Parts: sequence; structure tokens; C-alpha cells
Amino acid sequence: MEIRSVNSRFLDLAFRIPDELRLVEPALRELIAAAVQRGKVECRVGFRPLARSEADPQLDARVLAQVAALARRVAEALPDAAPPSVGEILRWPGLLGEPASAEALAPEVLAAARAAIDEFLASRAREGDKLAAFLRERAAGICTIIEPLRQRSPELLAAWQARLVERLRAALEQTEAPVPMEETMARVRQKSLPTGCASTSPRSSRGSWPTSTNCGASSTPAVRRASGSTS
Repeated sequence: MEIRSVNSRFLDLAFRIPDELRLVEPALRELIAAAVQRGKVECRVGFRPLARSEADPQLDARVLAQVAALARRVAEALPDAAPPSVGEILRWPGLLGEPASAEALAPEVLAAARAAIDEFLASRAREGDKLAAFLRERAAGICTIIEPLRQRSPELLAAWQARLVERLRAALEQTEAPVPMEETMARVRQKSLPTGCASTSPRSSRGSWPTSTNCGASSTPAVRRASGSTS
């Protein structure tokens, strides 16, 4: 038995089971659904009946008891009758047994399913631990890169604001409409405060600035160019 899965938002079970064992599918579905909450899961069950030449002969005790009882009754009714030979008894229909039915194999299939589920969950846990370690390593690397920039954030922000103010001043000087220059510049400086990881950003008229993250880095605000005239 083999269980595989890929990531999925919901639990999606698919089974590939021989027709001889199809009746155990509901029990398998119940077992897997109890252990797995999400993912596209595929369960494959392999089954190959042994040929008579490969299987060890097994006497059916029930049939053998029936043959013995019949032999005793014949001996009582016909004392002079010869008893059946071993070869004749072995050729009795059903004495050597028939291949195990699906009902008889169901407990073994479910036992194999429980073992496969345990291994599947353990494999998932190992993969999750590796992924978590990878993400922590990358997060630590990002914070290492951002820390020098965080220390230079006042300098970088001041330079960015200066460039923005100069570009806006040049645009305002070209318009003929009366525009309060200093008031406009003050509003631009107020709106160009850092976002992202900044923890001391003041509250604007539209709500709170984002709270800080562990690394304490500030992201550079995007510049949106206004089309048409400036007011």
C-alpha cells in the first residue's frame, strides 16, 4: 500500500484499488480522513493472488472433519467397504482450500493502511520541519540585509523627500493656477512618511500606519505620478 499527496486547500481522496478489494474502500476512506485534514491524497493498493504452485497447501479443517464423518458413516453402513485412500481424500472438493476472499483479506488491508498512514504522517512532519528551518534561515538573512538600511532610513527618507519636493516644486511653478506652495510642500512631507516596518509612524487622517516587524526595516513609499493638472 502506498499513500501520496500534494498540497491542497481541502481534502481530496483518490483510490486505486483492485476490484477484488473494492469493498474495503469505505473503511480506507474513513481511516485516512480521520488522520489527514487537507491535501490531494492518492491511495494505491497492490494485490496479486498467489498461484497454487506458489502457495503452501492448506487443509480446510472443516471440510476434513466432514469427510471423516462421512467415512465413518459409510463404514458403519458398509463394513466391508474399503476406506478412502489419502489421494482420494486430498482430491475431495474444497479440502485444500480456496484463495482467500476479499472479506478475509480486509483486516490485513486495514492493518497495512494504518502502517502506511503512520509513515505518511511522519514523512509530512519531517518535510514540515525542513520547510520551517528553510524559512527561518531565509528570514534571518533578510533581516541581516535590512538592518543596515534601517539604520540609514532617516537619511534615505530625507533624500527621497527632497527629490520629491523638488520635482513637485518644478511642476507647480509651471502651472498658472494659484497654488499655496509651502502648504503643499508640508503636506507632501507629511504624506511621504515611511511605511512597512516603521513603528513610530504617526496616525494619518485615513487610519493607522502599519506596525513594526521583528527586523524593524522601513520600506520606501511608492511615488504615484498624477496625470493632468496639479491642484
